[in-house]
Amino acid sequence: MPSASPPAWGRPPDPLANAHRFNGHDTFAADRFLYALRALVRCESCSLLLQVGCQNHEHPLPPVLLDCGQPTWALAWDTLHECWRRFHALHDRELLELTLRELEASNAYDGVSVDDARTLLQGCFDGDIPHAEAGKVVIAELLRHFLVDLARGEAWQDWCVNGGPPPRDVEQRVAAIEQELDRALRYGNEPEGPLTDVQLGGLMTDMVELVQGVLVARQPAILGGPQKTLKTLLGLDMALSLATGTCWLGNPDWSTGNPRRVAFYSGESGGPVLLRKRQVMQQVKRQALSPEEQQQFDDALARNNFLWEVRRSQLPDLSDPHSVDQWRRQVVAHEVEVVFVDPVLLCLGVAAKDLANSSATGQVIIEAVDALQAEGVTVVLLHHSAGDRSRRFAGSDREPLELSDLAYPGITQFMRQWITVNRADVYDEETRRSTLWVSIGGSGLQAGGVFRAVITEGRNHDLWNVHTESRGRHQERERADQELQDREEQRDRRRRVLEYIRAHPGTTVNAMARDREALAGIGEATLRPILLAFQGRGAIRCEQRGATTLYYPVDQDAGRRTATDVGEEDLGGDPDDE
Repeated sequence: MPSASPPAWGRPPDPLANAHRFNGHDTFAADRFLYALRALVRCESCSLLLQVGCQNHEHPLPPVLLDCGQPTWALAWDTLHECWRRFHALHDRELLELTLRELEASNAYDGVSVDDARTLLQGCFDGDIPHAEAGKVVIAELLRHFLVDLARGEAWQDWCVNGGPPPRDVEQRVAAIEQELDRALRYGNEPEGPLTDVQLGGLMTDMVELVQGVLVARQPAILGGPQKTLKTLLGLDMALSLATGTCWLGNPDWSTGNPRRVAFYSGESGGPVLLRKRQVMQQVKRQALSPEEQQQFDDALARNNFLWEVRRSQLPDLSDPHSVDQWRRQVVAHEVEVVFVDPVLLCLGVAAKDLANSSATGQVIIEAVDALQAEGVTVVLLHHSAGDRSRRFAGSDREPLELSDLAYPGITQFMRQWITVNRADVYDEETRRSTLWVSIGGSGLQAGGVFRAVITEGRNHDLWNVHTESRGRHQERERADQELQDREEQRDRRRRVLEYIRAHPGTTVNAMARDREALAGIGEATLRPILLAFQGRGAIRCEQRGATTLYYPVDQDAGRRTATDVGEEDLGGDPDDE
């Protein structure tokens, strides 16, 4: 059997379903052929397809049409062919007439009715073309069937049917032709030269948020960080969220809207591990939904919205245009909207040997990403950070990362949106809890910012509990916690000082400062404001004996309390008193 599926041209596609045969050749029925001619004449974006035919065909289409018994079609097509080759235009009736008369004078079409061909071409200017895009497909399929010479075509068809070694030269030629045809199909009739505001606006497309505040459609994105910072799992959670229309990391601010088809390419963790992780995430996300939402969740997965590729041999080689084109075709055939590549370094092919060359590496990345973006596909690359960050930042390895902290500028410089990850605290091996900084940035609708994520996987990797909060809120909460802790510590110091004075009436500052057991951590500088505060509230009194000040508890003299009976009114006061 063939080692790879033959291109679409080798298997007559749906547009040929109504074709009939002439002398062993497939050709379009009259209505479809006329539709192709009209589309060429009427649509500038279709004309580029004819240019592809002029540049590539080895067995010209007009002679084939003559052999098929369609001389009028042959002359009409040849007229378009010559008009495009000479004038690079098909929309001028006078140029078409001039070309037709020259072909008539060349005696290449003796016996063919020039008037019929003229009527056919002139009629192409009349009426509407309701489906211009369909016209592109019709023309592309017609050209696919006639651009390769008959001998090669027969060899290719034989391989499609019988298997065996594929005819390599034909395979390469067909692939090159299909690439050009596909580029022509995507041709957008873009204006040339510097653009006016109106022209620029016409080229712009509305930005669509895939993950609210995080990810925008049709812009290259990167998710990166040091080793073992859950990059793959964060990407996996995002992919599953997009596929099911749920929130990334369970954060309502990072909603995804309607489910989209996603493909996750990974060459690191292995299929079983990733599948197990996704099953855990899937269960967690589903449990947080209402019954109606759960049904929608199940329906999205039943539609195969989440696709995998975990075989390293099947990962795309971004440095090989042929591999990129195969990857693009694969993604388009499966109607994928978002692609994740983990890690991008495994997909750089020969470009990985020269990562220091930012220009070359960047060109490889951007050409591959552009190929998918032209199909409306968003690409998210997973990458690692530079290994020397802790040295460059004097050991500050618990801070949020920036885009520039990721390795190899050639990979990162073209990214229009990014998510960087770094550990914010030590990994807890007992509970498999990771505390991370997640930094979000971009040049589009991304809200951006730095967030703290606490993720617990469980000892048996059976959990996916995620709590996220902004760094600002985290710092505010930390300040509040610190203030509360400071107040408690202040109250504890006051309590111990008052208890000490009650247990040792007539004590001095020096005596209290020297007692490292009862008043540990309370030096003379801390003692004096506490004593002044107690004096001001009448909790203690002092006597002056020469140069020495003695301190006594006021309430003990009255016999109201024991030495350790300290009331709230004794400890009260503003923490700033100290």
